Amino acid sequence: MTLKSLKSVQKTLGLLLMVFSITMLTPVAVALIYQEQNIAPFLYSFFATLFFGGLLWLPSKNASAEIRLREGFMIVVLFWVVLSSFGAVPFLFLPELNISFTNAIFESTSGLTTTGATILSG
Repeated sequence: MTLKSLKSVQKTLGLLLMVFSITMLTPVAVALIYQEQNIAPFLYSFFATLFFGGLLWLPSKNASAEIRLREGFMIVVLFWVVLSSFGAVPFLFLPELNISFTNAIFESTSGLTTTGATILSG
């Protein structure tokens, strides 16, 4: 794998993270409609995900967009890992939950894959 192909993986991953960050604004809108108080964790998560996505995308924005099979597999694997990690951030910022990083990753992965498994009760 060449540096050029790694740059295209980096570019795609950064772009996908920035798009994913927009989905974190949905709970903010719902919280504002229902006058909930816990919008800060989702705003922090939005900005953190957007920032790190930009950090990945910006240095590689001029990279070639040619993605072959190997790069495609790498993007998919890295995206699931990174997406689950950034999806766990709101769980970590919510003081009511008080869950560990491992449980937050599990809950995020479970939600993203729609398996229905959860560690939260109530």
